[in-house]
Parts: sequence; structure tokens; C-alpha cells
Amino acid sequence: MLIDARDVAHALWEEIRNAMVEIDRPASLALCCLLAAGHLLVEDVPGVGKTTLAKVIARAIGGHDSRIQCTET
Repeated sequence: MLIDARDVAHALWEEIRNAMVEIDRPASLALCCLLAAGHLLVEDVPGVGKTTLAKVIARAIGGHDSRIQCTET
């Protein structure tokens, strides 16, 4: 059975949209990395939903999430 990448991307996008608001660009970049089997480092100010985005994507694909906290000094 062939899996259509558009269907996968659409299903993942719907999961993200159900859980988050105002995160179109970061979510689309994260999905691109996921579908390309790449790696993603998300850096931004606190409170913009980085951890939530990771958890939603992990849950949507049946995976788990890990978080590394680094503070610049």
C-alpha cells in the first residue's frame, strides 16, 4: 500500500491546527523537516509554543518527545 505524502502532511497539519493557534510558519517548517527525515532545532523566546508543537507532532506520529533546555550565559 502506497502512502501519499500529501495525505500524511494534511493529517499532521490538522493535528497541529487542533492543538495550536498562530503557529503556521514554525509548524510548516517542522513538518517539512519531519517529512524529509531531517533534524530540527527550534529556538525562540519563551512562551511561543515550541514544546507544545513538539508534543503535538510526536503524538500525531505515535512517537515521543524529548526536551533539552539550554540557557545562554
